[in-house]
Amino acid sequence: MPDTDQNRYQRLFLDNPVAIFEQDFYEVKKTIDKLKIQGIVDFASYFDENPDLVEKLIKTVTITDVNRAALKLYGASSGKLFFTSIDQFFTKETAQTFKTELIAIAEEKYDFRMDLINRTFDNKLLNIYIAINFPENPEDYRHVPVSIVDISRRKKVEYILNEAQRIAHIGSWEFDLRTNTSYWSDEVCRIYGLSQSEYNNTYTSFLQHIHPEDRELVDRAYNKSVQTGNIYNVTHRILLKDGTVKYVHEQGKTFYDSEDKPIRTIGTTLDITDRITARKKREENEERFHSIVQNSPAGIVVSDESYIIRYVNNRFCKITGFDREKLINRDFRELLFKATDRKTSQEILHRFKQRIKGKHISQSPDYSFKRKNGKRVWIQLNGSTYKDSKGITFNVSQVLDITERKQREKENRRLSSIIEQSPLSVFITDLDGNIQYVNPQFTKQTGYTFSEVKGKNPGIFRSGEHSERSEEHTSELQSH
Repeated sequence: MPDTDQNRYQRLFLDNPVAIFEQDFYEVKKTIDKLKIQGIVDFASYFDENPDLVEKLIKTVTITDVNRAALKLYGASSGKLFFTSIDQFFTKETAQTFKTELIAIAEEKYDFRMDLINRTFDNKLLNIYIAINFPENPEDYRHVPVSIVDISRRKKVEYILNEAQRIAHIGSWEFDLRTNTSYWSDEVCRIYGLSQSEYNNTYTSFLQHIHPEDRELVDRAYNKSVQTGNIYNVTHRILLKDGTVKYVHEQGKTFYDSEDKPIRTIGTTLDITDRITARKKREENEERFHSIVQNSPAGIVVSDESYIIRYVNNRFCKITGFDREKLINRDFRELLFKATDRKTSQEILHRFKQRIKGKHISQSPDYSFKRKNGKRVWIQLNGSTYKDSKGITFNVSQVLDITERKQREKENRRLSSIIEQSPLSVFITDLDGNIQYVNPQFTKQTGYTFSEVKGKNPGIFRSGEHSERSEEHTSELQSH
């Protein structure tokens, strides 16, 4: 080789900063041409059905030369280490890639490029990008140049980005309006429940994965953003292939060429299913809580530190006789001063202040309360406090209308007085017939005190255990 050719060879091959192999694909090319003569057309299916042939062809591909950059990249001290079958660098993923190379040769796709993983001489995994220009002349397959670029750093960045997207449930996408094709990141595919191979990268395919009730909304929002140049910003549902419904929020920006024609849109997809589900659950709980509070048998009124009423339920309105609109934002003290006497108002307000200070408050006494119509009712007023997210303390009061109970107590006292003063002998028993009460007339007529007959059956009056006098009056007992 002339000296000038040698220098050119060293400059273009040996001294090239890009790692380069020369590989012998001659046997591969010869085998594929024979298969074509036999009528094989679908090589992808053929190689899937004949894995032994793929393994055999791998053994026929050898490295015939390497440059210095390749030696350094693979950690080799000499080029002689390379001059065997290429499978010494293979991983499981690399073997799958080789089948793709075979298909490319068979389909005469001369410009072949792909990411793959190799193994170095010191047994480290190496992420590489290979570029192969297959020749048209079969004889030239003996020396096919293969360019190799170390993309480990890029892959690491991609991994970090993918992990960040996975953790944040946010993926990235790009739509090329010139070719009507789109790219989805792994996280977008995960959100949509698809693998990269399952996604047909067209706009029509994208719309098919939108919930049917939201497709028009999404299509209209996207096309409007393209026409106006505004940010594409929409929340919608997607329908996974297993029937699962998810919620996503999408944003995107469209870019235009020098003639102001839209060329591509870059955007993000955020999975907000958990957020929407939590919000709906919170709203359902709030609605349930609101329904329970509104229909509580106790009146409930919430006031702030300034005694301004912020909330009342239906029962409180009914007890006081005021409409909700007349109570909200009203000073609770004003309501007290008009509905109770001065002493009662001061006592209630004192209990409020003590409660706000965090002190324990005993059970509320009974208060007389004047309703809007002037009618008096009896109430019990108990409560608690809570602080909101801003640190404001609220007083929550529960008001029980005990008017009927007070009336029953009054009636019971009246009946008790009648029985106590009755000229007739009266005793009262429980369901088992045991004496629980006797009036003074009973003791006077029978000679028995209450402590002597309590818990005993009235049958003792006919057992001979009592005086003749008490027997004479047994027939006069009026209640049991």
